[in-house]
Amino acid sequence: MPFRWLADDAVLVAPTLGERKLAGFGNYVARAARKQEQVRLSVWDDEQAWKLASSGRGNGDELLAHRRADYLKDDTLSEPVDRFLVFSRDGEVIYQRDFRSWPLTELD
Repeated sequence: MPFRWLADDAVLVAPTLGERKLAGFGNYVARAARKQEQVRLSVWDDEQAWKLASSGRGNGDELLAHRRADYLKDDTLSEPVDRFLVFSRDGEVIYQRDFRSWPLTELD
């Protein structure tokens, strides 16, 4: 999946990228972050929207429609976090994966 770095914690992907590809990208990011204690990565499909959101300018709902996914890992918290979320254009979570419970158990 092609992407371009926007910052240390943000990447740009094609606006036409589907949810399945984004979900697979979460697995890639989680593997790359295995040995790190803290990682945050947001996935955007519009560079201008990312610039406005990161600077605190612009209408939040319009900008967040271009935020496609978020990965967060923080092992320093009392309850560690390691999750990947994929968002719809409305900002709703349409896929989520908690990597703390990997590999899946028979109940999953």
